[in-house]
Amino acid sequence: MRRIIASIIISSSLLFGMFEFQGEEPVTLQLGYTAMALPDATDAMFYNPAGLSKSGLVGKAFAFSQYTTSHLGIMVFGIGLQYKNFGFSMIERGAKLQGDYTGRYAEGRYALSVGKRITDNLCAGLALKFYKFSEPRYGASYSPSVDFGMIAKRGKWNLGFYWVNATGSRIREESIPEYAQVSLGFKASELSKTYLMLESHAGEPVKVGFGEGINLVKNVLKVRGGLMHQGNVNHFSFGFSAHYSNLTLDYSVLFVPDMPISHSIGLSFGR
Repeated sequence: MRRIIASIIISSSLLFGMFEFQGEEPVTLQLGYTAMALPDATDAMFYNPAGLSKSGLVGKAFAFSQYTTSHLGIMVFGIGLQYKNFGFSMIERGAKLQGDYTGRYAEGRYALSVGKRITDNLCAGLALKFYKFSEPRYGASYSPSVDFGMIAKRGKWNLGFYWVNATGSRIREESIPEYAQVSLGFKASELSKTYLMLESHAGEPVKVGFGEGINLVKNVLKVRGGLMHQGNVNHFSFGFSAHYSNLTLDYSVLFVPDMPISHSIGLSFGR
């Protein structure tokens, strides 16, 4: 069984699938991946660089547990820092293999990002990313890539666009996933925000997401829930964010049918 798992993990098909998943950060999970292209979530340094257009000092670290179809546990760790309109982030994903390929399997995404306000209602951003893929047989390989994002605001509405791997980069002769996401956010009041998302991959069903955030105790406690649907796959998630002084604790739980529950927890500071 261990040898079968190892063979599955280091196959190019799973390499594509693993790099394709980018929703590990807890607030992103809470909202069903719908806010990755919007400025309301705390994930700009990890994902859409246009969200960095609002200058500030923000730091965040998180950990996420994920499972493959063989129920092999994958641990994900991320750390990021935003200073003014610039961001640095790194996300590491890995597992220890035993059997024919004993050693550590790991993937990584490292990004330098910048966001800029074009007009009062339009922001844009670029991210230079470096992808890493490492497994016991051949060691580590790296490949650069570029992401592009935009965010437009009008009244209570936000519209976000996020293009991942706009350069069409490859690693070990395999294509790194390239896709586009459009997110729509509506702020009904100070207590409620609603999010919708469409994500398009070539040759795959469109991914659709819905998220809802409620400011349960203003500036102290927020609860969120989300749903993502793609083909015959459904993800359900919910969680909370608790804020005190300059610190925020985020937690989310992810449900995928016929799979173990996944958890993500994060701690951030900002001023």
